[in-house]
Amino acid sequence: MIDRPTPLTRMAFLLRYAIFIERLGAPAGTLFTKSSIPDELLAHPEAAVGLKNAYHFGELACKAAGSEHLGLFIGMQTSLRDLGPIGEQLRCSTTVYDYFRKAIALYDMLMAGQRIWLSYHGEQVHFNVATFGKPGLGPYQSQLENLAVTTMALRRALGRDWSPSRVCLTYKSRE
Repeated sequence: MIDRPTPLTRMAFLLRYAIFIERLGAPAGTLFTKSSIPDELLAHPEAAVGLKNAYHFGELACKAAGSEHLGLFIGMQTSLRDLGPIGEQLRCSTTVYDYFRKAIALYDMLMAGQRIWLSYHGEQVHFNVATFGKPGLGPYQSQLENLAVTTMALRRALGRDWSPSRVCLTYKSRE
């Protein structure tokens, strides 16, 4: 028997989606209800939410926004300052490697049911995100958000013109 943690995330991740879709005129509260996420958790960003419910919310938010790339838009608008104390620790990184080392350790505190790590392939370093369960529109949002936040942070360190040479995702968007 494999001992896996219960797949959970923090409400703080979902709040950025709620704010974004509210600006578009979509009722975030209704989407939380349809995702079986209690409204009272809106006041508690550190509250744990079932990852399955969070992914369902992400799917509904995408439909409300009319885009399968909502996580990318949200990640591009997210600064490390928006991530609170964790973002502050990441901002204090002295090297890119230090940033990744901290990000990987801190991510495990925020999310159970998804994992990030680095893998080395000759002179290339791959940033990997794995989600337990089936690929789908909800987990895809999380991957897009990770990609965008990481790319934006690396651009601040390596220069505005830096971009990954290759991006591979587990979900094929219809857009």
